[in-house]
Amino acid sequence: MAGGVAHDFSNLLAVIDGNLHLTLKALPDGDNREPLEDAIGTSERATLLTKQRLAFGRKQVIEHVSFDAGKRVEDVARMLQRVLGERITLDASVQERDLWVNADPKQVEQVLMNLTANARDAMPDGGDGFIEVGRARHTNLPGIRLRVRDTGDGMDEATKRRLFEPFFTTKKPGEGAVVDVLLPEAGRTGQTVPDHTLPPRNRPAPRPSCSLKTTTP
Repeated sequence: MAGGVAHDFSNLLAVIDGNLHLTLKALPDGDNREPLEDAIGTSERATLLTKQRLAFGRKQVIEHVSFDAGKRVEDVARMLQRVLGERITLDASVQERDLWVNADPKQVEQVLMNLTANARDAMPDGGDGFIEVGRARHTNLPGIRLRVRDTGDGMDEATKRRLFEPFFTTKKPGEGAVVDVLLPEAGRTGQTVPDHTLPPRNRPAPRPSCSLKTTTP
């Protein structure tokens, strides 16, 4: 039932979001654009929540494709800035090109949206948000790291232990947070890039397709 309601609501949001963008595009120069931009940002957050409900109801199709993670972050950076609002600056940094992964790009965008929204809530008085994309190694395997960090309230150890509990949330303060999303590096065809630095018999066993870790400076 949750999936069915979310599907119908998603169709309504598509109409709302489309008309908001058309209205913003037709707005004369010099007019106040902030109310429309706020409405678009709210619509995008509602769309994100709808996608989460669709996934919960097993009605969202997960499609794995090969894409450049760095370019994807650059493409969604403007949308993420709207999520953060005017009091928070967003610095999206792509360290190099051809950072290919094999995943569902919508799911990756959803992760970034969630982390960005959490960063916004942790900085009610403003601050700085950062997204960094680059190569990293995880248990000796090559991978692509999406790092999201902020200057907000952060998380204590008790909070971090409950990160993966459904619908868990908290507003308790700390000293900023860093979240790393690690994805296996892939070629343009979607094949995982092998680790040529280790002899075959010494290479570690394959790891899960995605891992996430957090730190509090």
